[in-house]
Amino acid sequence: QFNRSTAEIYKKISRSVPEIEWKIHAPLIEEINKLNKSISNCSDESLSVEENAKLLANTILSDSTEPSMLLWLVLVGESISSPKLKKVIKDENSLYEGVLSNQIRVINSRISDKKSIYISKIIRCLIDGYCIELIYTDVKLIKSKKFYSELKHHIIKLVCDL
Repeated sequence: QFNRSTAEIYKKISRSVPEIEWKIHAPLIEEINKLNKSISNCSDESLSVEENAKLLANTILSDSTEPSMLLWLVLVGESISSPKLKKVIKDENSLYEGVLSNQIRVINSRISDKKSIYISKIIRCLIDGYCIELIYTDVKLIKSKKFYSELKHHIIKLVCDL
């Protein structure tokens, strides 16, 4: 009933997380894995660094992944109250940052491995902040749209190393 990637994760934690609880979390993990796959395929050699950075920002923040980001935040929040999920969250977070870090280096070869990891952590924190903003505000508000626009702008600047 789980896809292959979430079934493998569940095997590792099945002793501490009941299957009924995992059924709630598996779709969230699956969405995060889809986002990781999208990120790892979002560059084009014919585009400039800035154009690829825009493509990356749009992939991370597209309307289709916005629900994934909200679900991610909910899952992180639940892991705080459920020690059983902490390791899963840590592993997924590391995977997300690793995929993002690799893509940053593909887009901008001037960025070192160490700096790309640092930038991926900053981007993840910015996205977490954006998710929190979405939870507490109406996304149709000008303030929320401005925050979203600024978030894209900052991600592009970070990836372009400006």
